[in-house]
Amino acid sequence: MTLGRPAHEAGFSLIEALVALAIIAAMTLTLFATMTADARARRMVRERRAALMVAQSQLDRAVGGDTETAGTALGLAWQIERDNYGNAEAFAHGRLEQLTITVGNADHQQLARLATMRIAP
Repeated sequence: MTLGRPAHEAGFSLIEALVALAIIAAMTLTLFATMTADARARRMVRERRAALMVAQSQLDRAVGGDTETAGTALGLAWQIERDNYGNAEAFAHGRLEQLTITVGNADHQQLARLATMRIAP
């Protein structure tokens, strides 16, 4: 009398082990892909948060009268566009101006864009 599996089930353990290994490998790859995507998303959120802080800071400076039009801050490049808006005679003390601040990363990818209006002297 022999212990173990019958002859018609010989090799079945190997197939079971290979299927289990394939399932574990697929789950590991899925987990790795999810973790990589999460890390990438977190980095982008941090970068966009910094870009919004830079944009808000430069917008505050521009509304206050600073005439600088471009620069870098926190490793991000920013640029201010100033455009006349509407009829200049509509305002007794100045002209209406639209300020648009654009902030991008080193790859020239736009991360933030803020705009406001102000009465310029």
